[in-house]
Amino acid sequence: MIFADEVLFTCRNQLVMSLVILKIGRYDPQFKSILVIGLGIILAVAVGAGLNRAVVSLPAGLKKLSVLALIVLSAGATYLSGGAGRQLSPFVFGLLLGSIFGTGIPVYTYLETSRIMKTPAAYQGRSTALLRFVGIFLTLIMALVLGFFEGRVKSSVALYFSVGAILLLVIFCLVLLQSAREKNA
Repeated sequence: MIFADEVLFTCRNQLVMSLVILKIGRYDPQFKSILVIGLGIILAVAVGAGLNRAVVSLPAGLKKLSVLALIVLSAGATYLSGGAGRQLSPFVFGLLLGSIFGTGIPVYTYLETSRIMKTPAAYQGRSTALLRFVGIFLTLIMALVLGFFEGRVKSSVALYFSVGAILLLVIFCLVLLQSAREKNA
């Protein structure tokens, strides 16, 4: 289950990261505000790195609760980033984009650590290789499917970001399901 969570999270990040530049280009075609947008992104990612340090030091129960809350926040930021238009200032837009990755840092750390702890030492390399392969393959398949719908949807970039948000909500449910299984075991 934790492997599926990490694969979906990796897939979501690859989809969204590949669209960030496209979204910025559509938001600001001349890239006049790129420094201000970049400052917002850097600030949000720096806050995420601080969050990572705080989450890592929490007790197990609070850590999982914090990660679940960050998954929901990241899903919201992912969805809002796709739909954000010119009504936002470039700095706020950058903060919104950066918060996708800033909240993702502690979530990825938690998922990666959980997977490593549950995988026997002899299978660590294979597990990581399989994770990366499946994540990239699933990203390509999803990009292909989303590309099919691109011409049929008003905002194709928003579609990609929305799918990223949906993936995070699926991960949220899988983490909850895993927690329930661990309590019953």
